Amino acid sequence: MESSLVTPAIVIAVTDECSEQWRDVLLGIEEEGIPFVLQPRTGGDLV
Repeated sequence: MESSLVTPAIVIAVTDECSEQWRDVLLGIEEEGIPFVLQPRTGGDLV
């Protein structure tokens, strides 16, 4: 039986200049087994 459900994940928008600052946070999230996705952004408005 095929499922169309998508596993929830934390989505983090990162720019080149701040991606290294997320390193420790991502290590902790990964250690807890929480899925996350990095979405590279090239500037503009980030929320």
